[in-house]
Amino acid sequence: MSFLTKICGITNVNDALMVADAGADYLGVLVNVECSPRSVNPNTAKQFVSVSSIPVIMLTFNHPIDQVLEFVEFVKPAGVQLAGNESKEYVQKLRDKINCELWKSIHISVSDDVRAVDSGQFTEVIDHLNTLGVGIFILDSAVRSNNTIHHGGTGQSFDWSLAQLVKKQLPDVSLFLAGGITPDNITEALFQVSPDGVDLSSGVEEAVGKKNPALVNQLMEKVRNFEVTGN
Repeated sequence: MSFLTKICGITNVNDALMVADAGADYLGVLVNVECSPRSVNPNTAKQFVSVSSIPVIMLTFNHPIDQVLEFVEFVKPAGVQLAGNESKEYVQKLRDKINCELWKSIHISVSDDVRAVDSGQFTEVIDHLNTLGVGIFILDSAVRSNNTIHHGGTGQSFDWSLAQLVKKQLPDVSLFLAGGITPDNITEALFQVSPDGVDLSSGVEEAVGKKNPALVNQLMEKVRNFEVTGN
């Protein structure tokens, strides 16, 4: 079995080139996401698209649809990842207006106990959005801190047993696992959840927004090894 890998939070050209050379399948870039220290402006994102040999996925967070359309027209990414609280109506309207891939982050609280959470609340939403044209879903962590909920980019993992249940219930939907994945736990993540892919950022960084080539290569080596041996 093969697994796709997306390295997100790219902030500079050197990292964009390095991640592609390491064998990642997707490069992720946050555009004008004010709450993230890894956000870049549209000009920088466009530069990544021009130099990258792998598809660039542009992440947005609760931006007005017209603004997302402007970003798409200017940056020309391979796909748009919606990482906010966008409604089903928002997703439908955007899907009708863009010609690139559409991804959606689904956030699961790190404090959720899988024994007390009905996975159906996630599978129902994912299944419906899939019928609207969302092609790939990212199961990511949500962390509450000082009355603020941080969606993604937390470096923390939610209960992967819940992701495992969602994947079993939606075997034909493309699901990526995110949240706290590192070279140290990637094998466990692939074994437990068997996602279609993984999405990570801080787990291969040496500083916020700066990727570590050794960690990226270590991660990719472990993914490839798991694909061959299953452990």
